[in-house]
Amino acid sequence: MHEITVVIPAYNAAPYLQETVASVLASESVEANIVIVDDGSTDGTAALAHQLMGERPETIQVIEQKNAGVAVARNTGFAHASAPAVCFLDADDRLRPDALVTLKSLLDKDVECIAAYGDVAYIDQNSKSLPFRSRKAPLPNGNLLASILEGNLIDTPGAVLFRAAAVERAGVFKAGLRRSQDWEFYVRMAQQGTFAACDRIVIDYRLHPKSLSHESSTAETFDEALTLAFSNVRKARLLPDNVLARLEARRRASTLRLIAIRSHSLPAKNLTAMLRLCVSSSLDARVLQTTLRTTLSAVKTSLLAKMRS
Repeated sequence: MHEITVVIPAYNAAPYLQETVASVLASESVEANIVIVDDGSTDGTAALAHQLMGERPETIQVIEQKNAGVAVARNTGFAHASAPAVCFLDADDRLRPDALVTLKSLLDKDVECIAAYGDVAYIDQNSKSLPFRSRKAPLPNGNLLASILEGNLIDTPGAVLFRAAAVERAGVFKAGLRRSQDWEFYVRMAQQGTFAACDRIVIDYRLHPKSLSHESSTAETFDEALTLAFSNVRKARLLPDNVLARLEARRRASTLRLIAIRSHSLPAKNLTAMLRLCVSSSLDARVLQTTLRTTLSAVKTSLLAKMRS
């Protein structure tokens, strides 16, 4: 019986899929199977996936569906997962050889733990390592609900091994959200139990032009996920109201700054909407001042670029 199912949602991932699958097959000391979900690709991804399945039919399963987005593709893969633990690995990333066995050992040590995660390194479209800042402190363990609510603690779900039973209880990815589906999912998972962390790198996260495009990165699209997540936690009364209010203000501030950094590619109407959300987000004075400064700078940059064009 397989110990882990690795779900790989794939959309036009032909340049990277083989390398991604090979990284799973190279996993040390663990029995893992792979479910590749082709999400209506048009570049030969499905044909490559079937070729890989033909080479390892006992390990790899391929499912094809009409294009419905990464959340639906992950959910389709999870519906076909047979192992007690699951990893959602994007089709352009690479697992480190000891990733799955390391994360599984953390789950095995604590029955109350519902997820184990590790650190992330970055590679480019040619699989070359990219520089990144080392962490100043170890990754946190335990009840991570407050930490996840406040910010992007986990870069990608491929860095996490989840108990399948906990995913069933929490519910799968929200297909209706246009942004932050991963983060909203982590929030629901954190309500199910504790997380265990290891401070070694478990995944190479690929950055390339396609992964860096953020056409749906607007204030409104991020606000959908934030409103849903904080509303659900508030209803469950898992944290005091004053703590939730502080976490929500900080999360909205960090989100607005992120959008501002990316805003050179956003139209003016989205920047205007972002400013409205910034002013109405109940931030404390210091955080509001910093966020507004960043956002206004982005607006200025966008307008100057438009004037020059």
